[in-house]
Parts: sequence; structure tokens; C-alpha cells
Amino acid sequence: FPSHDRMEIILKNIPKEIDTAHLPANEKNGFQLNNNNKKFYGESYINIVSETSFQQGGGEYPFISEKTSHHPIINLQPFIVIGNPFTLKTLRDLGFKTFNPIINEDYDVCLDPRERFKLIETEIAKLARMPLKELHDLYYQLVDITIHNQDHAKTFGNYNPFEKAFNDIRSWYLK
Repeated sequence: FPSHDRMEIILKNIPKEIDTAHLPANEKNGFQLNNNNKKFYGESYINIVSETSFQQGGGEYPFISEKTSHHPIINLQPFIVIGNPFTLKTLRDLGFKTFNPIINEDYDVCLDPRERFKLIETEIAKLARMPLKELHDLYYQLVDITIHNQDHAKTFGNYNPFEKAFNDIRSWYLK
């Protein structure tokens, strides 16, 4: 986990609302294609997603919120998820593509939260050290994946995330 000094810096900067700060409160519910500030996505190459849950959950049903399923995907950005183990596996199971081997995704299968955080931190640091031109080129190597993900996300209009869990429970119970 981060050192005490790093944690102090983090705590001074949260909560930080970036992509919806321009919206009135009554427009901040729901996750439509137009309720985030596109400017921030157009001025960055990689999205670092801080998911709702990091230590709890994971396994067969990791928690995936709009932070992952909406913001980077709809805005055509590659992403690293600071979240439960198997979040990326779950996204792949749902038909999304992730960014391995260009982004090392070994962190997704790491169950130990401290070790997972270190793996994520290493990958973020690697990207942060890249010259801007190299990061630009990396982004465009991944553009086919980001377009696939955006197109695929648009098919989820009536997707019920609990359906698989309920069906799995039913099949287990009826054995």
C-alpha cells in the first residue's frame, strides 16, 4: 500500500469529481453517453479506474460499476482497473476486450490486495515514464480494441448484471 506521505497526498485530493463537475445535480444520475466531460478523455491516453471495491469481493462476481463499464469504454480509452480480482476476466467473459500484453494485466488474477496494488502501481509507473510520443503510439495501437468495446457497450441497453448470478444460484440450488 502507499507510503504515509503518498497517502497524505491522496487524501488531500479526494473526493475529486472531474468528469461530471459541470453538470447540475439533477443530471448526475444515470450513465448516458453525454453526461461526462469529454474534454478530459480527449486530453488523456489511459484511464486509471478506481473501482468501488478493491479488497472485498472478487472471485466469480467482482463488483464492476459505471467507473469501468461506462467512462473509459464509452470514451474510447484503454484502462487499468484498481478493483477486485478478476474484474478484467469478467469483462472479457462479457465480450469486452482488454489490453494485455501492451498493458500487463497480471494484477487481475492476484488475490493478495497488497501484491495486486503493487502490480498495478508498477504498471501505472511504467506508463507514466513513457515519452508522450510513445504513449500516443501506444494509444493508437489499442484503438481497434477501444472501438470494439464502445460498440459492444452500446448493446448492453437492457443487460441485467444480476441475471447470471441468479441463474448460477438457481442451477446450483436445483442440483
